[in-house]
Amino acid sequence: MTTWDAFLSSDSFPVAPETQPAETHAWDRGGVDGAGTFTALLASAQVQPFTSDGIDYELITWGDGETGWVVTPPSGAVDESASPTQRQVARLFGGIVAAYGTDDEWWENQRWVLDADARGADFGESVSAYAWAWEDEDLEIPFDPADYAPVALEANGNLLVTHRRDDTLLAFLPDHARDDVTVLDGCPEYSVYTVDDAPTLPAWLDAQAELFARG
Repeated sequence: MTTWDAFLSSDSFPVAPETQPAETHAWDRGGVDGAGTFTALLASAQVQPFTSDGIDYELITWGDGETGWVVTPPSGAVDESASPTQRQVARLFGGIVAAYGTDDEWWENQRWVLDADARGADFGESVSAYAWAWEDEDLEIPFDPADYAPVALEANGNLLVTHRRDDTLLAFLPDHARDDVTVLDGCPEYSVYTVDDAPTLPAWLDAQAELFARG
């Protein structure tokens, strides 16, 4: 089975029937500073460009092709207000629109991950909509949402963000059952958390890379 056939059999992303993928080539775009596991994962990847319904994508796979991502190509335009690590990622690819080959439930719920355009996610709007949670506890919101840029958005509205200057990671989790997060000081339950094993975006990239390296 080819890597393309393995991808199609995963049923992880809708592909137009007439789609003809290009030749596969080795990853050659480098990686991300401070995220050694993520960089090593990319270095071991194969890339197969394809176009479906007039939109360009790239299939990034590992090993026998039973583990992979569908990404959009880098656009060439980098948001200079994004965090340092986000700017590096944007030069590698535009965003992960599908993933397969890992049994991690988090990935099954994603609308987008590391998308350069953020797909309309707005941390400020999310926090404002739940401002009552702080008010009910007589708390002041202890951060400025404008200082954070979106990283990943779940279908249920949970949002991962990173600080635009230092890549500090926060998770807005009004609907969750995770046991790997800690409520941020000054915040009520089911609002904003830190991720225990990933305090920064590079650490989170490495943690996600480990999932796919095992796949």
